[in-house]
Amino acid sequence: MQDHFRSIITRLASYCFVLSLFIVPSAQAEIEEITNLLTGQGGAETEQAEKAPADRVIETDTNAVDDRKIKERLRKIYSELDTMQAVRITDVSSGVVTLEGEVGTAAIQARAVQFARQVDGVVEVQNKLSIDRTVKSRLQQTLDKVGTVGRDVLANLPVLLLALSIIIAFWFIGAWLSRRKKLFRKLTPNAFIANLLGQILKLIFIIIGIVLALVLLDATPLIGTILGAAGIIGLAVSFAVRDTVENYIASILLSVRHPFAVNDLIKIQDYQGRVSRLTSRATVLISLDGNSIRIPNATVFKAIIINYTRQPERRFEFTIGVDNERDLLDTQTMAEQVIATQAGILIEPKPAVIIQEIGDSQVVFNISAWVNQNHYDLLRVRSETIRHIKEALDNTPHTNAPVPNVDRQADISVDTSIEDQIAKEQAQDDGSNLLKEDAPQE
Repeated sequence: MQDHFRSIITRLASYCFVLSLFIVPSAQAEIEEITNLLTGQGGAETEQAEKAPADRVIETDTNAVDDRKIKERLRKIYSELDTMQAVRITDVSSGVVTLEGEVGTAAIQARAVQFARQVDGVVEVQNKLSIDRTVKSRLQQTLDKVGTVGRDVLANLPVLLLALSIIIAFWFIGAWLSRRKKLFRKLTPNAFIANLLGQILKLIFIIIGIVLALVLLDATPLIGTILGAAGIIGLAVSFAVRDTVENYIASILLSVRHPFAVNDLIKIQDYQGRVSRLTSRATVLISLDGNSIRIPNATVFKAIIINYTRQPERRFEFTIGVDNERDLLDTQTMAEQVIATQAGILIEPKPAVIIQEIGDSQVVFNISAWVNQNHYDLLRVRSETIRHIKEALDNTPHTNAPVPNVDRQADISVDTSIEDQIAKEQAQDDGSNLLKEDAPQE
């Protein structure tokens, strides 16, 4: 359950990160505007209002009549606007307008300056307006805005309910389609990839439902803001769970490639064991002494994997020392005869008895042979071979003595104790194992 929850978080973080690549630039302007409002700055409008028109040509002829016309025009404009009733034009001289008074917000202040700049004949605006920051004024403005929003919500309540119904409907449609396993198994035989396609389809339907709801509410500018914020959050989550994302991607690639199957005896770095399962986060091995080994998939994907089970024929080897006084050729022949009578050793490829080195007191032979792992246990056959050769050497002090009988055999059948343990785990599989018996092998 924990791995499944982590995989869902990882998928959402990855999707949000991809969306952020397209949405964040457009959402940045919205975020800056919100920041300006919270800090009391005028934002883009204030900056635009404070910029002097560099390309305006200042006329040489100006008189008091023109200044009176400018003052009268601005007075009428401000008197028509409820939020600018307190703006006073204290002086207009040679096209330079001086504004004083107290306004409610920085945005109103910026608009008042902008109106003054737009009047023909105005050269510059001296902004001496102040912002009313008293608690009573701010509280009144807040109550007015809350009242306005409340009335708008009540007026748009039917549309809001319809938008919410659209989101819920698309959510359930996406969830229903994502559970159609047979549909996605037709697109890909890999069960894990099929499940991933179902989750992506579900997410697409949810996004479509949200977009349609926002269009219905005539709030399309919020799409960029919401998805941009989701992208930023997704980017932060992606960095926070970078290892989890890496393991998840590695699990996808491993489930597609299948470098090993259940019960395969493999070696990954310094860890050796039989494969129990491959989850969305880690590969689980059962070591030959029965311990559970959990290796992150990112490590597995980048590591060199030795698969001892993929090929049924496997070679074993060992070294044995004999006395220098023995005839080397006769000793080789005797060892070959013992190996030829040993059960479980393949005739082809042929066994080999090779002189490896000569020491002061003994000659070292390297002996190798091949075993079919599907029918015999390699370690047991190797053990029996060593025992029989040792007995032959001990019982034949003379090189021309006959080869002793090796009919007495220990059990060399395949050891299935670890396989039985893995089979029990497979019987209790909760669906998290990505390795399937019918999956193609790499």
